[in-house]
Amino acid sequence: MEGQQAQHCKVDRLTDLPDPVIHHILSLMDTKYAVQTCVLSGKWRYHWRGIHSLHFDFPCRVDPQKFFGRFVMHVMNHRRPSNLRRLTFYFLDARKTPPYMKRIFQYAISNGVQELETDF
Repeated sequence: MEGQQAQHCKVDRLTDLPDPVIHHILSLMDTKYAVQTCVLSGKWRYHWRGIHSLHFDFPCRVDPQKFFGRFVMHVMNHRRPSNLRRLTFYFLDARKTPPYMKRIFQYAISNGVQELETDF
């Protein structure tokens, strides 16, 4: 019985889900965490590229011109070309609003964004 329970716990049901379902689940997460799923396994390496909603939350302690600037540009440059349902940006410190916001908005529009939300 114990061996059967241990075997049952090893089943990876999430990875067996269809790609559109995985992409939807990842789209519900903060983009930072969705991208981090690439380390789970070889199959997960590029799943984040198929997400249809991007959510970026800029904490006060982060300099958006350095880390987050590179991260956002990386996501935009490597995401599969497809319609973008939602793009969300939250800035806790309006003084640190990234200077590249125009590029981000252009990316959103060129990818057919349906919802765009910002909070400064």
